[in-house]
Amino acid sequence: MHRVYKSVVVTVPGLKVKGDDTSEKMSGMITEISNREAKKGWKLKQVTPALVRDGALQKVILTLEK
Repeated sequence: MHRVYKSVVVTVPGLKVKGDDTSEKMSGMITEISNREAKKGWKLKQVTPALVRDGALQKVILTLEK
């Protein structure tokens, strides 16, 4: 069976200030995207931090497999 992969960049919207905890927003966005893509046959394989600024995670890359 041939596997196919794709990556999706997830960014927390809005202005962030030092010390902001973006984990609730980020986890909600990851859940929403994962559920939407699962309906299309994609499975979340990995979450990679892509941008951390002032201690807050602002961007991740989701790797999905089909």
